[in-house]
Amino acid sequence: GNDNALGSLGAMVNTQMQENVTAGATNFIVRLKADGEPETNALTLYTATPASAECDVTSATCDWQIALNSFDADCSPLILLTELVIAPDGTFTAGGPGSAFLLTFPLVTGAALAVPVQSPRVAGVAALDEGGTVVAVEGLLVGAVSKEALKAAIRKVPAELLPAPAAVIENLIDNGIRTDIDALDASGQPGKDGTNESASVALAFKATPANVVGVEAVSEPPAEGLCSAPPGSETIAPAFRVVTLGLSTSGKIGEALDVDGICVPAEVPNGCPAP
Repeated sequence: GNDNALGSLGAMVNTQMQENVTAGATNFIVRLKADGEPETNALTLYTATPASAECDVTSATCDWQIALNSFDADCSPLILLTELVIAPDGTFTAGGPGSAFLLTFPLVTGAALAVPVQSPRVAGVAALDEGGTVVAVEGLLVGAVSKEALKAAIRKVPAELLPAPAAVIENLIDNGIRTDIDALDASGQPGKDGTNESASVALAFKATPANVVGVEAVSEPPAEGLCSAPPGSETIAPAFRVVTLGLSTSGKIGEALDVDGICVPAEVPNGCPAP
């Protein structure tokens, strides 16, 4: 069925999340690659900054520079959803079990939480022009977040930047968020152990065309753990900047996706798709 246990957090984080995107404080670049062998086709998500400090993202179309922290030490993208398939009508899917990425939740105080999302997958629609070129992208990015990882992220935020005492927030997580996904084994690694330890999450996004002109320069000597030979900007096209971003607040069709492949009872509204 459709999973979105963390949808209840939308009321607390969505306004700040969208303000950050609109103001250019948070910039995500989406790339769709579906022109090669099926195993190499993927949706990739990068962080970016305007290539020119003078460009006002709130009123102009900027050129973009991909941040080095979008890559691991081997210069592979950190957020890569494989097996991208784009149908003739523009609908697309990618990702699934076996991968993970860090998701950042902004707080109204200016701090942010970075938590690992397990088994991410995406489904959406790529708007095509008459020539078949993608001109816009929108969709849902879903996955599972363990409660322990969420609480660990809370503990890393300085107390003065939290909207409430950490103990209060952790109590809310323990008692107010339902765990509906078994995404980790007993050792905390991706897998299953028969216990639901994670909460499903669904992020809704829309993105418009973006011109990527480069990748952040590598420092000398290169920083430990960062990519030292990033790919050229020509490999990050076509690209789209996320202009609308927020947690979906329900599990209804169109606002959430199935994360674990387990269908809830058919009597639950919008739960199980028709066979």
